[in-house]
Parts: sequence; C-alpha cells; structure tokens
Amino acid sequence: MSFSSSPTNLDCVVFVVWLTDFQVLEISTWSPGEDEWSKMSFDNELGLYVPCNPVFTRGEFYCYRPNGELLVYNPKKKNLQFLTIKAPFEVTTQNEIEQIFRRIMQCHLIDARGDLLTVFRERSKDPLRTFKLDQQYMVWREVDDIGDLTIFLNEKTSLAKSCPEKRCRNLMYLSGFADGHCKSSPSYSLQTKKYYPDESYHIKEPMKCIWIQPSLKALN
Repeated sequence: MSFSSSPTNLDCVVFVVWLTDFQVLEISTWSPGEDEWSKMSFDNELGLYVPCNPVFTRGEFYCYRPNGELLVYNPKKKNLQFLTIKAPFEVTTQNEIEQIFRRIMQCHLIDARGDLLTVFRERSKDPLRTFKLDQQYMVWREVDDIGDLTIFLNEKTSLAKSCPEKRCRNLMYLSGFADGHCKSSPSYSLQTKKYYPDESYHIKEPMKCIWIQPSLKALN
C-alpha cells in the first residue's frame, strides 16, 4: 500500500493493491471524507508479490510486477496500465523467469522530486545501482549522482530526502545492522561506490522496521 501525500491532507489517496486470488488483481483506494473503499478488479495473468511498496509520483502510483514490468494506476482517471519496460538488470541464466523473480525481490522504487528511481544490486557484494525512468522515451537510465538527496532504503518503503548536511548527500542508508556490534545504519556512497562500514553489504534487516522523520523543531 502507499499514500499519494500525507494522510492528513484532504486530497490524499490511499492506494492498496493485492490479489484476491492468483488470477484476480484488486485495487482499493480511499480518501479522507469517503465512507467506504472504492474497489476495482482486473484480470491478472501474473501473481503480484513484490516486497517494495507502490510509489506515487507525477499523479500516478507505480509498482513492480514479478516479471520486471511496471504497473501504473492513475487515481483521477481510475485506469490501470502495464508498462512493458523491464527492470534494468541483465538476465544471464537460462532460467529467465526464476532469475527475474529473484532479482525483482531486491529492487526498490523511490520518488525523487517527481522522478521515479529504482535501486538494485546483482549480488550481495556488488555496488547498489541506481536508475531513473526517462519519461519521454520510457527507458531506465543509470545515474551515479543524486545531488543533495539522501536515499533511505527499506524492503517495504524507500524514500529520498533533501539533506542540508554535505556529508549525507549522494548517500543511501540501509535499514539494518552490519553485525551484532554495529548499532548504526550502514550506508552506500554513490560517489565512491563503497559500503560504510566495510562489508556492510551482508546486513540483516530487522523485521517490521520503518523510517521515521524526526521533528527538528522539537530538538531546538
């Protein structure tokens, strides 16, 4: 599930996508002031189970399908479409379906100031690779600089935030611990292509963890 904006906004749309059974895809939406959920059902030839939540950007919700395609839902038009553009990783084995499914489980979708980003890695020791969706040509293009943004990655929810501290820019934080002794979130630098602390690529993500944005005013 996902939100189009803060749930305190009257124009917020809550978006839920799930399978009523393996062949039927159901989309439910709700906004403040409505007495019940609006539900729509669609035929679905592929089971939908991808850990990363849908992302709202440019007026539409995006989420991955198990075959690497994008599902796009427009809440105003109430229409659903499937983009045949594939997730930007190479398939190197003969068992294409299995490899795509395994890798899509490690992908993240992020809204970055109206741009749709996806982050994934081939294997645990490999660098995190970041791609931006070119809306004009509908292709993924790799990027190695996200400017003053900091990305927070999580199996369920990932987000990008502008960071006033230079040392935090162009970084990705992972929601886990490198080991039992490291109690701070490890990070990955897009500039150096390295994990910090070293070998934090093998981190274990705590169950049911979430990112929290603190109120800086409360700290003054």
